[in-house]
Amino acid sequence: MSVDIQAVNNIISETADKIIMPVFNRGLEKKDIMTKGGGEFVTEADINAEKELSSRLKDMIPGSSVVGEEGYAKNARIIDALYRSGHVWIIDPIDGTRAFTEGRKEFATMVSLVKNGETIAGWIYDPNTKKMLMGEQGSGVLLSDRLGSNHKMTLAPNDVKLGIVGSRLKGVLRMQRLVYVVASLPPLALGTAVAFDYGRFFCGDNIFGNTSLPRASFLLYYEAKTWDHRAGLFFVKEAGGYSGTFAKTAYNDKNFKGGLIVARNKEEWEEIHSIIKPAIDSFFKDIDSRAKGWRYR
Repeated sequence: MSVDIQAVNNIISETADKIIMPVFNRGLEKKDIMTKGGGEFVTEADINAEKELSSRLKDMIPGSSVVGEEGYAKNARIIDALYRSGHVWIIDPIDGTRAFTEGRKEFATMVSLVKNGETIAGWIYDPNTKKMLMGEQGSGVLLSDRLGSNHKMTLAPNDVKLGIVGSRLKGVLRMQRLVYVVASLPPLALGTAVAFDYGRFFCGDNIFGNTSLPRASFLLYYEAKTWDHRAGLFFVKEAGGYSGTFAKTAYNDKNFKGGLIVARNKEEWEEIHSIIKPAIDSFFKDIDSRAKGWRYR
């Protein structure tokens, strides 16, 4: 069964306009902001947007399931749905909730559609600029703007040499005894919301989110949650890029802390992996409890 990607585009943008942006534009008060497992922020807008998206998207494909960030926070076993047959929607209602609560615009809504464990479509929506990265299997990556125009997106060109790194991993790479690892890498920039990190990995006629930040040639993460990365990884694959965990395996939704390297091609991926491997080994040697089950090739 195929899905109407423009119809999903409309559902996501309508939900953001109806539920997320009114809260953002009036400004959040302390009573609007809660915490969940791991001390992460969550707001009523996160919860209500996920409910709305879940209901409307499930109606599009009868019998489909949902794995949402807020649903997972209440019941981690819902992720098992990704390994059963059928269609599953993966939803991150607000990627960049901290920025959202602080009145900054670096937040987005992310949705992907999985069939029998394989991603077949994805959407990343910036409600502030009304731009949407979207695509379906075999059709490449498009950027839709507020006028309804679609622009074909490509990976950053070869002359771009910049890595975006998640905050947890950057802390490891900055350790004094690992300074030589950082020195061997191209310049690094700290990521914002993951949705915007993936947006910077692409070039084209337009720019996702209207960000003035430079394009990126690779992405590095220590923690990679499925609702943060499924859509972006799908776009990278559609555009001919390459990704894998620190252990040189395919991304695993159940191992959020398996690490992730995203590159324009396998050769660049191998080069980045070989440079940061000493940092990875050193980090997990120091915290053996997290090293269990890690095997490098």
